[in-house]
Amino acid sequence: MLYSTPNFGGLTANFIYAFGEQPGAGGKNKWGGNLMYFNGPFAATVAYQQVRFNNVPTDLTNAGLSRQDAAQLGLSYDFKVVKLFAQGQYIKTRATTAPSGDIKHVNGQFGASVPIGAGSLLASYAYDKTDNSLGDFKRNTFAVAYDYNLSKRTDVYAAYYYDKITGIEHGDTFGVGVRHKF
Repeated sequence: MLYSTPNFGGLTANFIYAFGEQPGAGGKNKWGGNLMYFNGPFAATVAYQQVRFNNVPTDLTNAGLSRQDAAQLGLSYDFKVVKLFAQGQYIKTRATTAPSGDIKHVNGQFGASVPIGAGSLLASYAYDKTDNSLGDFKRNTFAVAYDYNLSKRTDVYAAYYYDKITGIEHGDTFGVGVRHKF
């Protein structure tokens, strides 16, 4: 079930609920909601969801996972010469059996888009910290790109991506491409 509120001066809300996916498993429900505010150059959203696993394609119940809670906050502001973005996320997946234990993710991201000519210079930094009883790791990612609009539906881009995970050598990725929207 889904309920979405009308727009109140840029503020909207959505609420979702799903019963258990098997007869007699009504307690294995899923629910969540979010608030969104879009007004002028400022935008913000906050969301929360809870999923109780019972019948999923990867059969997470056999892996000993019983429930996942996720919360997210996102903000952006367009100063016209630069648009800034930020988001944070917390996810906890509960384990009912060994060996993995609960898994916790804390993520954050900061980004910017700077209009230059018919395109935009894009930059982003993301951070992840994952904790569980099998091992913890951190991940730092940085990306920079230029996206040039050839028309309303076609653009070309070039990008560089740096990725580093604890205990592993960093990775570099370069990409170029053409995108056409139908």
